[in-house]
Amino acid sequence: IYVKTDVEEAVQYAHSQGNIGTDQLDRVQNIIEQLVQHKELESFFNPNNTQYNERTLLRPDGSPLRPDCFVVLPNKSIAILDYKTGKPRPEHKDQLLEYASFFEKLGHQITQKTIVYVDQKVLLEHIY
Repeated sequence: IYVKTDVEEAVQYAHSQGNIGTDQLDRVQNIIEQLVQHKELESFFNPNNTQYNERTLLRPDGSPLRPDCFVVLPNKSIAILDYKTGKPRPEHKDQLLEYASFFEKLGHQITQKTIVYVDQKVLLEHIY
């Protein structure tokens, strides 16, 4: 999902592939719509920004990093989003900080680091 208008098509596609059961369609679509319409997540679903989902990045030692989502804003700064389920844990924050450090070493300014906890509703944790 790159922009808000992708939600319905993405949910239907996931359903057609057997990834979402018929009984889960409404709940999943509701949660995703909460995400893409959330005021604090606007930059992630803005068509003026360049979004990368599940993109593998290689550290200098060759080991991979795979943030759930990052966007490059018009000023070349970066916002990072990581999705989680369950309760917040310290290693979630550590993982997001590792992604931010990677981009900072490449000379990018990080404008937003956010963990999105998804269950029945959306809970955001901003990392500063």
